Amino acid sequence: MEKKPFEVVNFLKNNPEKVKEMVKYNEIIKNVEDLSMTIVDTSKSSIILAKKFAEEYGFLTNDALHIAVMKQNNLINLVSNDADFERVDWLNTKLKEFRSSEAKPRIKLYKPSRS
Repeated sequence: MEKKPFEVVNFLKNNPEKVKEMVKYNEIIKNVEDLSMTIVDTSKSSIILAKKFAEEYGFLTNDALHIAVMKQNNLINLVSNDADFERVDWLNTKLKEFRSSEAKPRIKLYKPSRS
């Protein structure tokens, strides 16, 4: 049975020990500093600008904050699976469809046969 995103979030919030078991997530977090990218901070001014963008473009909080931080850091290129960002005239958006099948392992595991 497939879970809805809010059900997954609620489960993880109520079961922090399960979050600790998320090996792939923990590996990614540990390796963030090794990535060849710059990670920028948000600030109070980012949140104020996000409020303006939420009103201007009709974005929800997270999307508005993304573009506010981008604007403050002179970033204009965005790859997303969210077509809403195309409403922002100063963004160069590239839509990418992320399929759940892309995240599945390509190796199939079989139970050994009993001889």
